[in-house]
Amino acid sequence: MPDISKINNAAIGDVSKIDGVAKADISKYGDATVPAGTEQATRWFMGTTSGKIFESNSATFASGSVSQLVDFGGDQFTSLAIGQDGSGNKRWCLYNKAAGVDIRYGNNSGTLGDSTQWTSVAWDDAHQAQTNGGPAIAWGNGNWFAVGNRRSAGGGLYYPMMSSSDGAASWIEVQDSSFTVNASPRTIAYKDTDFWVIGHGTAFFTSSNAITWGDTGTSAGSTINAIAYDGTSRWVSVGQTGKVYYSDDNFGSVTQATYPWTSNVFGLCYAAGSINKWIAVGATGRIAYSSDGITFSASTVPAVLGTANLQGVATDNTTIVAVGNNNMILTSSDGTNWSRVSSSDSTGYTLYTVACDVVGAGMR
Repeated sequence: MPDISKINNAAIGDVSKIDGVAKADISKYGDATVPAGTEQATRWFMGTTSGKIFESNSATFASGSVSQLVDFGGDQFTSLAIGQDGSGNKRWCLYNKAAGVDIRYGNNSGTLGDSTQWTSVAWDDAHQAQTNGGPAIAWGNGNWFAVGNRRSAGGGLYYPMMSSSDGAASWIEVQDSSFTVNASPRTIAYKDTDFWVIGHGTAFFTSSNAITWGDTGTSAGSTINAIAYDGTSRWVSVGQTGKVYYSDDNFGSVTQATYPWTSNVFGLCYAAGSINKWIAVGATGRIAYSSDGITFSASTVPAVLGTANLQGVATDNTTIVAVGNNNMILTSSDGTNWSRVSSSDSTGYTLYTVACDVVGAGMR
């Protein structure tokens, strides 16, 4: 059956929900595929460890489109994501590495250049975001989850996760008896319905109900930095020392992929639509792509990138954006060839994380 192009005479690109469910959470409707890549971003956010959030309101992230959105002083934003509030409106969450305020959230429709339009949340337990990898915060099917610094709960238990079911307004610690790994996770990903996975040290923990969690018993061989899903059947994880793995059974088993380097890989996304490639970015200016998640090849990058670390990557399934050290911002329309985006506003800053306002794009 061909992909859906319209629902009730509305173009699929203009549809945000189907029968009350967010389009980003639906892969099929009436046995026909709901195509990815039909919604183009209208804004992109980037986070720094200097309290600043930078924004591009250009769909293709054109040079000169980057400006400072808001400054929260001593905050250190190493992860951010877009999801929904309790009423189905798009909501941004900024995840802080610094102690004090853990989450700042604001609705996409708000005047987010005004710091007073953001709401801050401080948790009772210290679960700050980690520096590398991510995103460490994600939304799916009405739930927000954030992973980070683990809390020793005694008895060999280490709790590394917080959750919210009311649009990020209030959070509780996820206390599961399976959390016996003494490590601080760097990434969490969502597939559909209530299936979640976190990279917990070298292990994969999953949940099929957003409540109980379990270790799959498989290992990535090194610390897992990022995880993404292709929307169909395959997961890929990336981590330290160039360790890249793929799985077609929700991490019940994993197979090591072919990756061209042994340097650390910090970011990963899957660009669907007409691109249909996995994109991995990491240390010393490395970007790789793969059409199957099994064999990765080196992308062509501009010489100005040099050996700057790339910290994060995101896509709206039309444009791919990678960010990193030394104000490095790169874009690509195919994942193979990349160009530098000039930005005077973000000069001197390391950009640790990037996301667009298309919910779920690049992650599932």
